[in-house]
Amino acid sequence: KKYYTDIDLPEMQYGVLIRSPISKGTIRSISHPKLPENYTIISAKNIVGKNTIETNNIQSPILAYEKVSYVGEPIGIIVGEDRIKLYELLNEIEIKYTEATESPEILANQTNTIASRTSYFGDSELLYTNSEIQIVKDYTSKLQFTKSKEPLGAICHYSKKHFKIYAPTQWAYHLRMGICNVMDCAKTDITIVKTITDNNATNSLWRTSILACQAAIASKVIGKPVKIVLSTQEQEEYVDSPIIVHTNFQAALEKDGTIKAMNADIKVDCGALCPFAQDILDRLVIALSSMYQYKSFSITAHAETSHKSPLSADLHLTDFLAFFSLENMMQEISEKLKIFPNELREKNIIDNKLKKNYPFLIDSTPLKD
Repeated sequence: KKYYTDIDLPEMQYGVLIRSPISKGTIRSISHPKLPENYTIISAKNIVGKNTIETNNIQSPILAYEKVSYVGEPIGIIVGEDRIKLYELLNEIEIKYTEATESPEILANQTNTIASRTSYFGDSELLYTNSEIQIVKDYTSKLQFTKSKEPLGAICHYSKKHFKIYAPTQWAYHLRMGICNVMDCAKTDITIVKTITDNNATNSLWRTSILACQAAIASKVIGKPVKIVLSTQEQEEYVDSPIIVHTNFQAALEKDGTIKAMNADIKVDCGALCPFAQDILDRLVIALSSMYQYKSFSITAHAETSHKSPLSADLHLTDFLAFFSLENMMQEISEKLKIFPNELREKNIIDNKLKKNYPFLIDSTPLKD
């Protein structure tokens, strides 16, 4: 019943992540011109097992080396007894690398679809094409809540071939299997002490496991307990960075405000990787098509990678990203047709009694109230 940041162990050292200065390329070496005694630099070369952890069939590097995917990707750890000194040494570290030859503009436009979802009802394309009243709008949204909270991190005490992990994990199985694969050890060689969890965001589920693996590598190398704590800046930039959702709407309308057809194309920028991309897309599609009852609709969603740090969205908040764009679209319709916004919404709200074959059915009574 403690925060892991409040835990101190005898002879405990601190670890600070060394991050990639390039968005794409290969790391050749990491060194310090005059590293003080009892300070150690750790890289992927110190990993005895796998250098990845799997989350929903997505492989995430523990310490990237042969291939980096974004600026700031962890490529090493510097370990020592004085955390302030570590940050001073961090600025003096020399990183040799071979950078990809593509220009920043080309890299920015390189994408790779990692998940998709399509849902439709009726022939919305035909209804839209033949409609006299049409609206086309684009929206971009991201949702980020900031609050004072304990940053992510972990402590590992490696002793007598046993790893004792202190971490605010919400997914102990994932953490245990990660340690097993990275450290090439048995499940019975790991003890997990779950500390108070203050950060329950979706991105924290798998990031905590990666930090625990990094602490385990460092602890085994130096033979002492190691604590890794992300700085506030690291937490905001590499853990809490939200996905960016681009939505294009094409709506066909009747004069009374009835939505005959709604076509929506959703593109989600997930950064370098996003283990929960499919879950995010599914929620976005369901949210767009489960509140208002279109005579027909077609919704397509794609999640794409980029050379940004891994982005994510809390699954219990993802719906709001869809509702933001949808409600702005309803306001556009209201203004175009000169219909009061509340009347427009009530006219188009889902009525399960009238549409038994509609793909997503919810209880619309609370919405009407």
